[in-house]
Amino acid sequence: MVDVAKIYEETHRMVQERDIKTKGWFGFGQASAKTGAASSGSKTVYRNFSSSQVESEAYAECHYYVRSYAPRHLLEFYFKHKQYQKACLLALETKSSDHIESLSKSCVRYGKEETLVDFFRMELGRESDDKTEVIGLLAHAIEVVASCKQYALAHRLQMLESRGTLAAVLALRAFKECGSRREAEVWLQTTMDQILEVSGGEQQETFESLGIACDDLGVGNLLEMRSIVALQIDVMKFAEKTGSDFKSWDIVESNDMIAFHRRRAAELLLLRDGNLSFRIIQEFRLPAAEVYIDAIRRFCKNKKQIGQLIPLVRDLKGTLGDLDWDHVILEAFFVLLNESGDRSRAKQMMKVLVSDHAKVLALIGLGKLEKAFELAKASADEVDVAMIAKHARSKGNNGLRSRCEAWIRDRQA
Repeated sequence: MVDVAKIYEETHRMVQERDIKTKGWFGFGQASAKTGAASSGSKTVYRNFSSSQVESEAYAECHYYVRSYAPRHLLEFYFKHKQYQKACLLALETKSSDHIESLSKSCVRYGKEETLVDFFRMELGRESDDKTEVIGLLAHAIEVVASCKQYALAHRLQMLESRGTLAAVLALRAFKECGSRREAEVWLQTTMDQILEVSGGEQQETFESLGIACDDLGVGNLLEMRSIVALQIDVMKFAEKTGSDFKSWDIVESNDMIAFHRRRAAELLLLRDGNLSFRIIQEFRLPAAEVYIDAIRRFCKNKKQIGQLIPLVRDLKGTLGDLDWDHVILEAFFVLLNESGDRSRAKQMMKVLVSDHAKVLALIGLGKLEKAFELAKASADEVDVAMIAKHARSKGNNGLRSRCEAWIRDRQA
């Protein structure tokens, strides 16, 4: 494999050696015999020789060797010597995908994104027969730049030729890579604008059918993306109000960390914005009951907020079935009773339980075994009565234990 750097260094050395032989060290050559007696004591005369000339000759010879023996490295050679326009023209003239790939990567590496954008803008603006080929080269450049995770640049290149679905996807990927809240907000809005410009029919087409890889983003088409982006915009607004790190509120993508962000966002929002929390739960099919339970535990850690818990819980009633509802309320009941030591509010929480079984469990927790037994008898639940008998035994209440055992025997007779 040809090493361009070594070619340059070796050529530079050879040119210097040649000039030393012909011109002497530091531009002093051997004196001519015709200089006369006055100069006979001096063996050298000054020669006006610039080091830039050596560099120019070295560059010319190095360019010749690279072009002749390592043409694949010629574009990189141009970049090293800041010949950006020559590099762009070389890629266009050869119409080589390899050269376009090298050009795109070099522009990224050397921080010359504007050079790449301006080059394609100029070529697309020309009236020429090879415009179709230029568009093909542009598509390849976009693919290469995106593979380098330079999605903002890839989006700019895409916007030169067309908007559409790919532009929306690239904008969303740019949001994922941004480093500031302001930048994140701009890219989210850009993504939404791009989506809205796409026709309704194309919005329903899958990314797979359009040849766009989006599995890692966790969306299958633009309709799904539109819903998630709208949700992300609202979540970011909430994050801005709280002053928290916007990265921890990122809910776009399909991986374990983002799944954690979604669950955490739903829990925190439940205490401030129930509607937005429920949208997240529905959009990502989160287990609502578990989210509510964790949110209630988080809520109860702040004793100043406990007074708002019951109104908050009542607002959740319409979002759960009776079984899940009782599960959530019982968890809240035991958090208040055991962790917060708030027996009064625990009793209030018990009043909103639906099933007799859940009420029996709450009464046992409060130590009201007699009332629990009466309720279990009324609902004819042998399992609950057996559980009450076990608790009565542990409490030393032999009378209640005997009545429970007798009732079970009568039921089984």
